Amino acid sequence: MVDLRHSFDPVFFTQEEKEQMTARLLKAAEQEDNMKDSTKRAIRHTSHRLIIGVAVAAALTTGALAAAVGGGLMGYFETRTPEDQSTLAEGLYQLNRSETYNGWTVSLTDCIGDDANVYLWVDVTAPEGTVLEAPNGGYLYSYFDLKLPTGISGTCGGSLSPIPDSNPQDNRISFCLDLGVHDGTLRGKSVDLTLETIVDCWWSDPCTDQAVLHKGDVTGAIQDHAWVFENVVLDYPDQAVRLAPGLEIPYRDGTATLTQVEITPLSTTVRIEGGSCYDHHGRAAAEAAGTAIPVSSDPDNWFECWDALETTLVMKDGTTVETPETGLGGSVCRDGVSSETYHGIPYVQKTFQYAENSNLIAPRVIDPAQVDYILVCGVRVDLP
Repeated sequence: MVDLRHSFDPVFFTQEEKEQMTARLLKAAEQEDNMKDSTKRAIRHTSHRLIIGVAVAAALTTGALAAAVGGGLMGYFETRTPEDQSTLAEGLYQLNRSETYNGWTVSLTDCIGDDANVYLWVDVTAPEGTVLEAPNGGYLYSYFDLKLPTGISGTCGGSLSPIPDSNPQDNRISFCLDLGVHDGTLRGKSVDLTLETIVDCWWSDPCTDQAVLHKGDVTGAIQDHAWVFENVVLDYPDQAVRLAPGLEIPYRDGTATLTQVEITPLSTTVRIEGGSCYDHHGRAAAEAAGTAIPVSSDPDNWFECWDALETTLVMKDGTTVETPETGLGGSVCRDGVSSETYHGIPYVQKTFQYAENSNLIAPRVIDPAQVDYILVCGVRVDLP
């Protein structure tokens, strides 16, 4: 299954469009403090429909991630405290794998992960004097294929755009692979990774009948070469705090049992089972009433069962970490009705990262030891 976050081709803007959209974003930020709470809630509600738009807006900025190019994952994540920074440093696993072809070198530098996500950093270095920027407002891109171990499902490939570069005139670019895992874990496992040809593209006479797509002006020496890394061991450490509370919590119009809480530096997972998890999409109830079976075409409703599983981390310093609008990678559910292959207990499992997952906002790392307690649907669960 290709991860949604890597399934779109790159989108780029003219310099004028970038300036206009940046101005609008700044104006919106200035106005936010003056908004009523109801207006803010409406904007947050609408933002579910803007997941793709956020990814597009990522092309506007070099932002906080610019310094990460060539610096590996240590410079990529957002950390807000010294404890967060130490947790990030302790969680990195050095890969130190590289391949060279025609004077170009592709390196797998380091990785970090948990049971839900793995981040893997890729540096690309061209021969000295090469400007690794597509001409005439074009773009660079690649694709990757990942062969997962037997019994593990998750991201197996997708398209990639370089991390925004503060120095586009140099001979280096970087990619970050965000690999979602749905079943099992990649910790300690080996994968085979292929980075397909790295290509630069640009259009002459765009938006006209004479438009021509040009490729390989910069990467011609390697545009037919694939970079193959076999037996890449992802031996990142386990930094998770795991609990099995067994508490009854309110969920929708009933209750369910909170069976799992897992807090890692990268994400939090909570799982409830039984009770009001059954038929939480309303299919069986609709059939019994003889009404139409709910089929949602509204993206807002795709997240309803996870939105209802309200989760907040309360840190020891009094700050809180709440579910972001679009950081739900790895969330799954079974309602006991709609699957012909799953016959276990109905459940809802919500996994969220700590910042919106786009190049516009850097992923955040926290120190799980600094979490005081977690609220799940208003029920407090203390951490040891």
